[in-house]
Amino acid sequence: NIYCLSLPIGPKSSDELDSTRNKEQITSIKFWITENAKTLRRYISSLKLGVRIDELTIIEWNKHGEQTEVYSFLKETLRSHDIGLVSDAGMPGIADPGALAVAWAHVNEYRVVPVVGASSLFLALCASGLNGQSFKFNGYLPVGIQDLKKKLAAMVADVKKDNTAQLFIETPYRNKKLFDEILSQVLGSISLTIAFDIHGN
Repeated sequence: NIYCLSLPIGPKSSDELDSTRNKEQITSIKFWITENAKTLRRYISSLKLGVRIDELTIIEWNKHGEQTEVYSFLKETLRSHDIGLVSDAGMPGIADPGALAVAWAHVNEYRVVPVVGASSLFLALCASGLNGQSFKFNGYLPVGIQDLKKKLAAMVADVKKDNTAQLFIETPYRNKKLFDEILSQVLGSISLTIAFDIHGN
């Protein structure tokens, strides 16, 4: 089985993830796929479950990772062991390369078990008041100003056409530039939600 487990996205979700089932899964799994091994090790250690970190097999799958290495790991490990799949923060497979591992498991007829956890994207959408019946995740928006203008124009067109909520993420050091561009180009009758420190103090 592949267990899709959530890492906390703030103190509140850390408390909510402190469940018996979550702890049982983490205690029993010795093989992991994650975006960042350091984040996973720190989280497991913080739970004080008696798990020996040095006995875990952890491989990273992020924008620098090799798909062939992960697929080989899946093929060899799932024959006799469960695998835990986690994202850097939040639910794996949502805005996360782990979706490819889940797709591989389905194709090769392994069971996929999602365990309840927090997703920053869905929490942001839930709290926004925007259209939760029709929404699109756009990932990171383009860095170049002309490409950014085109992307924003396309997103606005989707909103005006059928009220499709547009979700995207950005790194802190580019936030102001993006916000200024949105204010100069987009706003009017369109609502904008800024979600940050979700589940923080």
